[in-house]
Amino acid sequence: MKQLEISATFLSGMYHGKEWPPAPMRLFQAIIAGHNQGRARRIEDAKFGAAMRWLECLPPPSIFACEAISGSTCRRSVPNNDDDIAMSRAVQSRPETPYEKAKRYAFKATSPWFLEGDHMVHYSWEVPEGNESFAEDVKKYASEITILGWGVDMVSSSGAVLASATPRSTVRFTPHSNAGKGRVLRVPCEGSYQSAEVRYSDFISSGWREGGLTFTKTPLKYFQVGYIRDDEQPDQHYQCYHLLEVDGRSSYVRDPREGIAVAAMLRHAINGLLQREGYDDQTIQELLGHGQKGRQVSCLPLPSVGHRHADGMIRRVMLKSSDSSVLSRLNWGLEGCELKYREQPVAMLSPIHASDGVVDRFTSESMVWETVTPVILPGYDQIKKRKRRTEKLIGRSLLQSGITPSQVASIWYRKLPWNHHGYPAGAYQTARYMRYPQYHVKVEFRKAVRGPLALGAGRYFGLGLMVGLEEKRLTVAA
Repeated sequence: MKQLEISATFLSGMYHGKEWPPAPMRLFQAIIAGHNQGRARRIEDAKFGAAMRWLECLPPPSIFACEAISGSTCRRSVPNNDDDIAMSRAVQSRPETPYEKAKRYAFKATSPWFLEGDHMVHYSWEVPEGNESFAEDVKKYASEITILGWGVDMVSSSGAVLASATPRSTVRFTPHSNAGKGRVLRVPCEGSYQSAEVRYSDFISSGWREGGLTFTKTPLKYFQVGYIRDDEQPDQHYQCYHLLEVDGRSSYVRDPREGIAVAAMLRHAINGLLQREGYDDQTIQELLGHGQKGRQVSCLPLPSVGHRHADGMIRRVMLKSSDSSVLSRLNWGLEGCELKYREQPVAMLSPIHASDGVVDRFTSESMVWETVTPVILPGYDQIKKRKRRTEKLIGRSLLQSGITPSQVASIWYRKLPWNHHGYPAGAYQTARYMRYPQYHVKVEFRKAVRGPLALGAGRYFGLGLMVGLEEKRLTVAA
């Protein structure tokens, strides 16, 4: 089957969009904008419309992209693209007050991506038989793209219709059936081109109306699809919750050294829910870790991290499972569920649906990861006077979590925590069977790895929980 491929090279070596790689919907909009530049906007092109309606109906493309490193976040005060106040005051022949001027500005955060290698991204669709003429048209229009992302993200683009898929050495991102897995990217769907045309028509017809200046922005139509890197950790399904007091008015806060107690409360709630849902005893035992390995649901209390004023206290929890259907069922039943400590309700669960700064640190992509709670080794690292084998046991912990030795560049370990709000290894509560030595661990990978990551014998209960660092590489040994 033939392949339609659209390639773009970023001329500055930087990309300012929120996501990497750029979403297929962003490329779709870039094709429309590129074709309608300048005088071409006034000429209705039925052939172009037919080609875009064909493209929007294709399954999501595979994406091949160079490596990209997220830069530091910068907050700037910029005009908010809202001239209603200024225009209304001009019509009334009176100047704006300082307060009204201030309202027209907003703080916006930017975090550019620094591109490596050839600075290129490629999108590849399978062309159904008999549709080669549409593919040839899209190929021609793809060369008209000049911007992909923000206005400063200038690109050189091209299209091609190939007899077969081209092998590439860059990272491949494949669409997944689970929309919440991996990177969630916008993709065009049936009606996307029409919604873009309506959005533009509504915008240019906006203006001064009775009662004020109005700009209409009709929403775009698109789907969201999860994209997975070829070298990513498999089966990373998770759901996070805020811990609230029973009255729901404030956060329930717990010391990070008592994280295993929070995990126990969550496991008790899951056990009760599964019994009420009619799950058989064997399945419940497996999901709680007492039967066949591989199906256990991880209950991970999340210490508050992410900025220098973070106190490391537990205010959130995460459920992680390899079975997305079980996790979906748990998510439905645990919303508003009470957690009990010594048979008394002490907290309730509130699902986190939007982006959360703390959760993002545990689920982001990074080359360097460090523990916020210590790793419990899967064995003793020193028996009498025998040679220490700590690093070997840490490597075994990584392997148990699905990370192969070839992915690891360097490993550091010590008893003291890596961050100011942590505690030394050995200070955290553990179960009786977790009697092995503990260390705080830092791992540098050869390629960026996406979380959540937890290592060691306590990885199902929040011990050995790791957080990704923003730096690309570790320059100073810990």
